[in-house]
Amino acid sequence: MPCLFCTLKENQAAYVCDNAHWYVIPDKFPASPGHALIILKTHKESAFDLDATEWSALQDALTKAKKSLDASHKPDAYNVGINDGKSAGRMIDHVHVHLIPRYASAPTKGGIEALLKDKK
Repeated sequence: MPCLFCTLKENQAAYVCDNAHWYVIPDKFPASPGHALIILKTHKESAFDLDATEWSALQDALTKAKKSLDASHKPDAYNVGINDGKSAGRMIDHVHVHLIPRYASAPTKGGIEALLKDKK
């Protein structure tokens, strides 16, 4: 079965933004309004396999995605997370980072685990 994120990479019209190594799309099952996925364009399963150039480009992609979400959703804060491995909760075996906007009007106690508990 083909990798979902490798397939989605071809739909550039859906990108929030991108760079040479990463593309950003809205999460299909958002934990909060604006929840985005920053996805590596090359197929790798673990963030621990990223090279220095990919890590640097991730910072650029996160910054671009944040600026876009700041403008469109005006959140008060963010959670940034990587689930690296099935036991960590990763559902698609392809490196991706969650950028989850947080809002003072919808406070969640306990961080990311509390925010996602109802999404399971």
